Amino acid sequence: MDQTIKMLEKYTEYELKVSDLYMLFSRIFPEDSKFWFDLSLEEKDHASLIKSSIVYVRIGKFPSQMAYDCMDSIDSMLDLIDSRIERYSAATPAKCEACRFALIVERSPCETGFLKAMTTETDDRVMQILQKVGRLDALHYTRVDNLMQKFGCSNKDKESD
Repeated sequence: MDQTIKMLEKYTEYELKVSDLYMLFSRIFPEDSKFWFDLSLEEKDHASLIKSSIVYVRIGKFPSQMAYDCMDSIDSMLDLIDSRIERYSAATPAKCEACRFALIVERSPCETGFLKAMTTETDDRVMQILQKVGRLDALHYTRVDNLMQKFGCSNKDKESD
């Protein structure tokens, strides 16, 4: 039980860090502020949803779908996001670079694990409740990719446009 709670706390930290990144993008790209601000709020919602699921661990009703495994990569992703926040705070990136980095984040094991948990059908009543709360805003990758198309950016992993 303690290990699951620690995992959920780390997932919560991750979602909040992604929210910080998107909030930074909201500030440095005022013409796209609403897009990034909305993603930032949704990431905070994900963090709240994950943190609230700790209650289900304590009462023995934690849905197995919420135990997706991204612990091997989470610390390196947190460090990467921290370094980008620092870098982008010092010098505004091109919009395409920011979007490409957002795609890297959205393809990370923690984000894909959350997406899978929110979109996989289940008979578990607790998971169904969590899905109702988190499903609608779990498709960030597609939304960022659509924004890139609007900008005329390639979504390749090169980060210089």
